[in-house]
Amino acid sequence: MHQFKFHGKGKEYFGIWIVNILFSIITLGIYSAWAKVRTNKYFYGNTERSGSRFDYLAQPKQILIGRIIAVIAVSIWAALNALSPKIAVVVMLAFFLIYPVLVVRNLRFDMKMTQFRNVRFNFTGSYKSAYIVMLLKPLAAYTAIGVTFAVTLIYIMPLSKTLGVIFLLAMFFIASPFLLAWVMTAMNQYIIDNTGYGNLPFATNLKTAELFKISAKFIILMTLIFVAIAVVLVLLNVSMDSISSLSKESGISATFVFAYLAMILGMMLSQVYFTVRIRKYILSATKLDNQVQPISTIAVIPYLTLLLTNLLLIVCTLGLARPFTMIRHAHYIASVTQVDGDLSLTNATDQITNESGAIADELSQAFDLGISVI
Repeated sequence: MHQFKFHGKGKEYFGIWIVNILFSIITLGIYSAWAKVRTNKYFYGNTERSGSRFDYLAQPKQILIGRIIAVIAVSIWAALNALSPKIAVVVMLAFFLIYPVLVVRNLRFDMKMTQFRNVRFNFTGSYKSAYIVMLLKPLAAYTAIGVTFAVTLIYIMPLSKTLGVIFLLAMFFIASPFLLAWVMTAMNQYIIDNTGYGNLPFATNLKTAELFKISAKFIILMTLIFVAIAVVLVLLNVSMDSISSLSKESGISATFVFAYLAMILGMMLSQVYFTVRIRKYILSATKLDNQVQPISTIAVIPYLTLLLTNLLLIVCTLGLARPFTMIRHAHYIASVTQVDGDLSLTNATDQITNESGAIADELSQAFDLGISVI
């Protein structure tokens, strides 16, 4: 069993982080391309497995060109949105039509820029498959939910409210998590099966049923948390009404603060549960060259504690603790990630291809498109 290690230090990275921010401001954002490369090189270079460290190969000029084009694209969209919202909607729809292409090119670029032991990763997924798993299947899932909801409200509810409620509950607790699992299975299978380490392929055997269980438990947990918050709020209001020493305004304020904090904690807990379970399952079902098995020992409570303390540090320091929280997060993720199998026994050779995709990488970030497996 080979443990990942992260050697980064908070004070060390703080110096890089603050310089990146200052130079990016002074240069009106131009230096941000160099900042991204410096940041990635620091985190990649401090991540170790079996005595070897990762490396990030992208050059700032590649990132800068992509970033300039991304800024122009976003500016055009913003201008169109101000002048004619209808045209802006059409442009946004057109953008989503090319979303799978951006994802594929982004993955190719990011993988090719990642190196370990002088061997780079790669991504060979086709555009056709990307459109199926990233556009057609999600669209089919949303359509199925929308049609079911509309049919229930228009046709079933007038006949029987009880039956209508049953249909809505079934849609929320059964159909929704199943469709979510169906889409996630296809998307993750596509990304992992088309990723390689040099000439060695990754492969995974994901089951929709397993992801459905995780998704259903996530929705149930989230529902229970919000029901519990609602019950406590009702009781809290009753107790506050009985306390004459508190004014009505202060009671409402205290209730609002409690509700807000409880909702944040509840959403974080349910999201952490979902993230942890998904990460552990996907890694357990994935292998490199059918020999090397990644393993995650991440746990809900420790990870939730880490995220909560990181959030408090950022809030209390007005954002200055951000680099320290990034280091803490990287340390934890490395400490709960292992590999079963000796990578040195595999015959991995580098596969050099055209390193395009920086534009897609920056466009995906500019429009906040989350592209990741786990």
